[in-house]
Amino acid sequence: MANTLETLAAALKLLNDSGVECDVFGGWAEEVLGLREPWQHGDIDLVYQGADFAQVDKAIRHQHETFSEVAGKRF
Repeated sequence: MANTLETLAAALKLLNDSGVECDVFGGWAEEVLGLREPWQHGDIDLVYQGADFAQVDKAIRHQHETFSEVAGKRF
């Protein structure tokens, strides 16, 4: 399933409203900065600089129907 700009905005709002600050990374960052043409994104790469993922987990815990984590990218 492709992600839209609206999906990206909703993910960032959810995290921001929960006190989680993230930077957009990867393909979405390139698109937002105008470095590439819009295309279909399979995921949303974010950089989170917290000490652990507790706040992120809390923010997305009840959003499993809207957002799903790519566990292999959590590092």
